[in-house]
Amino acid sequence: MIAGIAETGNVTAAAEAAGTSWNAVDRLRKRDPEFARQCEEAALAADERVGQAESAFEGAEDGYQAIRRSSKGRWQVAAVRKGYWIKATEAAFFAYLRETGNISAAARSVGSDPSSVFERLRKWPAFAQRFEEVLEDTSLTLELRLACQDGAAAPGAGEAAGAEAGAAAGRAAFDPEFALRFLKWRHEKKSGLARRRGPMPALPSIETVTDKIVRQVEAIKRHRARQAEPPRGESGGSGPAVAG
Repeated sequence: MIAGIAETGNVTAAAEAAGTSWNAVDRLRKRDPEFARQCEEAALAADERVGQAESAFEGAEDGYQAIRRSSKGRWQVAAVRKGYWIKATEAAFFAYLRETGNISAAARSVGSDPSSVFERLRKWPAFAQRFEEVLEDTSLTLELRLACQDGAAAPGAGEAAGAEAGAAAGRAAFDPEFALRFLKWRHEKKSGLARRRGPMPALPSIETVTDKIVRQVEAIKRHRARQAEPPRGESGGSGPAVAG
């Protein structure tokens, strides 16, 4: 019981795991000062540890739990109410974001407000890291889709989108103009241009982006072809064997 409280900070969950109820635990705390002291110390320890978590779902045992504050303002792992982000919400958000790069649309696709995304970015380091990783993947995805707009072959595009992209397939319409704005924004952010004053570089055309991706794809194909070639001196044919 005490160990459960120290692990999650959640008296109700710890009581259920021990085969009892919150009311029974509360009655025992009132009768037994030593037990009450142990419960309080365990809850304080959980508050300190859980409050340092980098992910909203660290320590959650199922998909409907997350880290949140208790009625006393302490951090705990508990079931969340309808409308709050759960693991599935986060996965669906990143799937949509990977396909489009549109943060607001991705938030709305999971029934959330865009402001909640920026709140999570400030609050959860793991979410912020995943956010940046997905946006990097999005840059490649959108470049490939822009190239395909002009009929260029893009082998491996499905692999580049990653497993999460499957959940967003068919939901998000591709917008070439937004894709170009997204790529320009990412370039400015990574290079620090967004913080500089003065004229900004001209927005690249679809033809420029397409030509760049086609060259990259051809280079990859040539590299794979070289890897598939047998070493010199070896034959891939079916000539006669030579006795040693």
